[in-house]
Amino acid sequence: MKQQGPKVKTQNHGFADLLIWILPAVHLSACVAISLGNLTTGWEQMIKVDFPISLLLVGLTWRLDHPLLWFGTLGTLWWWLLGFLIVSGGKTLLRGQTPD
Repeated sequence: MKQQGPKVKTQNHGFADLLIWILPAVHLSACVAISLGNLTTGWEQMIKVDFPISLLLVGLTWRLDHPLLWFGTLGTLWWWLLGFLIVSGGKTLLRGQTPD
């Protein structure tokens, strides 16, 4: 007779869980496309899309050697945080709990 190990409960990953990764991936892809295409108007659009964090990012990267590196990295982290907050807040509301 075969012994079976403990059953492991798997998580059902839906679109909401993918949102955490989709938003930063789109941001990073846009930054890479703007950089490779050498598009100056693309940066203006990214600054608008990343508002309000873009105000901080423009201030931080104004005098740095590689603003694309900083803008792409910090902006991508910003979109990851937004996705995480949206998903965790949505799950909390669906469970009927109020956020603390």
